[in-house]
Amino acid sequence: MREFFAIDIGGTSIKYGIVNEIGEIIYSNSVNTDVSKGSEYIMETIIDIVNTMKLKNTHIKHLGISSAGVIDNEGIVLYAGYTIPNYTNTNIKNILEKATGMIVEVENDVNCALLGEKWIGSGSNCKDFVMITIGTGIGGAICIDDKLYKGINFCAGEVGYMKVRGEDFQLKASTKSLVDNVKCELNLTDLDGEQVFELEKTNRNVEKIVNDFYDCLAEGINNISCIINPEKIIIGGGIINNRNFESRLKSSFNKYTDDVRIKNELINIAKLGNNAGMIGSIVKFL
Repeated sequence: MREFFAIDIGGTSIKYGIVNEIGEIIYSNSVNTDVSKGSEYIMETIIDIVNTMKLKNTHIKHLGISSAGVIDNEGIVLYAGYTIPNYTNTNIKNILEKATGMIVEVENDVNCALLGEKWIGSGSNCKDFVMITIGTGIGGAICIDDKLYKGINFCAGEVGYMKVRGEDFQLKASTKSLVDNVKCELNLTDLDGEQVFELEKTNRNVEKIVNDFYDCLAEGINNISCIINPEKIIIGGGIINNRNFESRLKSSFNKYTDDVRIKNELINIAKLGNNAGMIGSIVKFL
């Protein structure tokens, strides 16, 4: 059975491992991205990871890269925004092929998540659906008529920059924005998403912030559904592991639409969870 190296570059962490031809993760690990050190550091980190994995897996020749940012068909980062500073114009494919000797394919991380979910996940029976990932920012990808739709400048699905209540969607409804708002409210410096959901049980102000997060997320999803009218909107990212996430999001979403054609069964949780991007990064090799 064929195996592939797979790497998912995010604003917070770099996940890496080995995925086989039926989408099973054989091995996985992660390191901090440390975006403050710039794109050269990120590329050097990945080169070290790949070359280390090659020592024990000499039979693997293909490397799939799932990366944040707008990625063109040549594997170049056309735009990365503020989630990974100084990442724009990084030629990921060229750098990694030269440094590792691997055959490399590079795709936007949410596009990869969509490809993974379409292959063996929640979108496997859908021809038209939208993928949204919630984390450091909010990313999106679109499948229309059974094909990944990239748009004229590879920017289709960049929903994080869509305006919700006058600000970027990802500044209102990403996991980072939720955590940052609670940090500010409680004057804390160290906090994660799981702790936020624990704090809201005993703190009314935190509960209000969390409820507003769900409402902003639901409002953005409603806007997307009105434009695309997809079979499903699939939600990914670490936050989906919270056991109340799906029910609370659907409850908030129901405030924003009275159209049962949009409401029924629209919101789905990513079957592949936070591994969708890494799994989807190898689809081009199949």
